[in-house]
Order: sequence, then C-alpha cells, then structure tokens
Amino acid sequence: MPDGIKVPTILRTYDGTTDSDDHLMVFMGTMDIHKLPEPAWCRFFQITLSGAARFWYDNLAPRSIDGFHQLRDKFRANFLQQRRFQKTQAEILGVRQQPEESLKDYVA
Repeated sequence: MPDGIKVPTILRTYDGTTDSDDHLMVFMGTMDIHKLPEPAWCRFFQITLSGAARFWYDNLAPRSIDGFHQLRDKFRANFLQQRRFQKTQAEILGVRQQPEESLKDYVA
C-alpha cells in the first residue's frame, strides 16, 4: 500500500453464504467514506473475504482483473445465488393458497 493509506477498521468479512450485494454496498461505502483510490479498493477487498469467497478470489486467473468495477462484476456474477430477490407486486398478488394446502404451509 502507498504511504499514508491505512486499512479501515470497520471492514466486514464475507464467506460466500450471505447476500453478496450487502457486502459490496458496505465495502464500497466504507472505501468511499475514507476517500481511498480505486487501486486500494482492489487490495482491501481481498482481505474482506473468507471461506468460499476467499477460495474464489484466490483462484481468479492472474492479471484477469483491470479494476475494482470488473472485480465487483465478477464477484456478483459468482455469488449471484446468494442475493436476496424481492418479489414484484404482481408476483405477491398472484400467490394463492392451494385447496389442499394448510394455512401454516401457505404462510410459510
């Protein structure tokens, strides 16, 4: 790291089991608040990863990332299945209890 740039102490870790967008939003907000340059974002991002996310990062092809936005896009694509999806109003209005379905199962 260039002189004078310190690791923000409030960085959370991501292990690949929760919403990847939540992690990105917190990370990017932290980097922005500290006014760090983009190359620092790339370096600091790797220290926020553990478990499956760290394995993914460690197995990226050398020199395959040209900047943080490309790293962000690859990260999101890889951990897409962990994102929370919000239902649209039309989808919610289309939910119906089936005749043979118990109220408990319907609510779940």
